[in-house]
Amino acid sequence: MNRLTVYNGEFETMDDLNVIVQGFNKELNLEISQATGKSPGDLLKDEQKYLNPIPNKNVYEDYLNQNANQRKVSPEALVNIAGKRYSVPPQYINKKVFYQIENNTISIFDDMNILICTHQISDRLYNFAADHYRKIAKRVISDAVLLDNICNKNLEIYDKIQ
Repeated sequence: MNRLTVYNGEFETMDDLNVIVQGFNKELNLEISQATGKSPGDLLKDEQKYLNPIPNKNVYEDYLNQNANQRKVSPEALVNIAGKRYSVPPQYINKKVFYQIENNTISIFDDMNILICTHQISDRLYNFAADHYRKIAKRVISDAVLLDNICNKNLEIYDKIQ
């Protein structure tokens, strides 16, 4: 219980606090556990032979960044990036895509890392590329003139939604 004593005013700097915490750490790692009959330090030594080395930092960061920039395409062929929705070709509906942002441009890639489209970063909530929208609408509207009229009208409406 001594180590739980409040260190009220007994340290003045972060370095002082670090010395206290390192002391706790050393004590705890030498204590024999009632459950295992070994100290945490000894258990670590036993387990180290089964641990693999941490991968190269670049590989690890690429993996983390790739997952952070992964999105599932909605049934409307949209991906949500920073609270805004950007279109992709409809063949990617329900699939995972990846994106990267560089110089105000969003580049969207498929799972084989092939570029499928780009968008300029926008303040608009919906950002449809006209050809993506037309391909979606064409699934239900066969008349070409009607398709163009509806697509143009709807895209104008989407452009106004903030």
